[in-house]
Amino acid sequence: KAVSVVGPNAGKAGCDPTRGLEAIVRTAVNDPNNAVLFDLEASGVTVDGLLFDGDNPAMSGGHAMGNPPVDVNAADAIQNSPDGNTYAQIDHITIQNNKIQNFAWQGIYLEVDFNSNHSWNYIRTNCFVNMYEGLQTYALLVDISDNVMSQVGRGLSRHGVNVPADVNFVPQIANNTITMGDESVWQAGTTRVIGIWVNYHRGTADPLNVTGNTVNFPLAYGSGHTAYGFWALTIDGGRTVNFTGNVVNGNGNCTIGFLGSAVGGTGGANVTVSNGSLNNAGFGGMVGHFDGTYPDPGLSWASLVTFNNVTVSGCSTGLCALAVASEPGVLQEIVALGGTSVSGGATGASVSGTDAALMATQASITGNTVGIDVNAGKALIQNNTLTANTEAGIRAEHGATVDAGACGVVNYTGLGTSTGGNDLSGYVFDNAVPWAVEDL
Repeated sequence: KAVSVVGPNAGKAGCDPTRGLEAIVRTAVNDPNNAVLFDLEASGVTVDGLLFDGDNPAMSGGHAMGNPPVDVNAADAIQNSPDGNTYAQIDHITIQNNKIQNFAWQGIYLEVDFNSNHSWNYIRTNCFVNMYEGLQTYALLVDISDNVMSQVGRGLSRHGVNVPADVNFVPQIANNTITMGDESVWQAGTTRVIGIWVNYHRGTADPLNVTGNTVNFPLAYGSGHTAYGFWALTIDGGRTVNFTGNVVNGNGNCTIGFLGSAVGGTGGANVTVSNGSLNNAGFGGMVGHFDGTYPDPGLSWASLVTFNNVTVSGCSTGLCALAVASEPGVLQEIVALGGTSVSGGATGASVSGTDAALMATQASITGNTVGIDVNAGKALIQNNTLTANTEAGIRAEHGATVDAGACGVVNYTGLGTSTGGNDLSGYVFDNAVPWAVEDL
């Protein structure tokens, strides 16, 4: 039988400033590592319009989080297990219009058995404030939409999907706004934070659309710490994940706007980034094994990500294909297509490593120090605008293989044959920078 747990603000978004008096759920025990406020162990449950607060003002001795610090006394607001060991196999769950604040771990953590189909779940229009991670799901098929998160160490992560959803139910991650917090909300030992993480989309999983989300990085992090806006990890078997219309505002504090790692493997993968913007990060978009923990380099998966109609601005390196020496013969490739614009960086597009590759077609890579830098890798470059780069439009170094057209040899990069047609106007042939093409 369906059950609804309804507060006085049911139907009103969690961050709506016109919410009235709240029905508040707090912990009765001080246990920031284990206490769960709402143990969800039945299907057909709706939770709507409540305030879940992990800080009980009557208690002390919790975990200090936030700035100014809050004494947090609970681990999670909502979880489908009382102890984090055995998880109820639930579906038809709706969690909406709640305010969820001050938790040492997740606001929401829901897990079902791997390789199982539990569909018709919705997490939407909630407000998450001051916690390590807003929400995390494992193997559960969920529509995660229109949530707002602030002062979080991680926004949301989706893991372990290996099967399709029920017919007519469409899991997605859409229109969420995430503003990352400072290091006071990190768990001990954390060195990496992520806005939205899609991990392990394999088997017969349906296409996943990640659409219209915004991730903001307003604060600087300490030395040795990394921050990713979006991370696609471990996708193969021909599965599809579309990142469409998303925005990363790095403000100089984001290491990588979009990272694709191990997205290929057996049967390949269809991972696209389109119609969004990646702003003021160290790298706008990267494909390769940048992260030393996930995946283990021994996984040795080739990766390919297509960027289409994406604006990359103010990033030290706009797009980067990175191949590591510990994985010889494992191709890491970026395809940059029409409408993609990269400007305002030291390097517009970087190809780094013998097994790194770039295919650039009808992109605009202008106003950088170097437009396209191919360092020991290979590139096919055709019909692009490569003007107004202050050192070089194209730079090849350390034995790179580059086809920008009219080479007289068919497919010598292994990426096809360039039709040429690149706009390299404005570079004066005076034996001085800026160079149209620089060969080092």
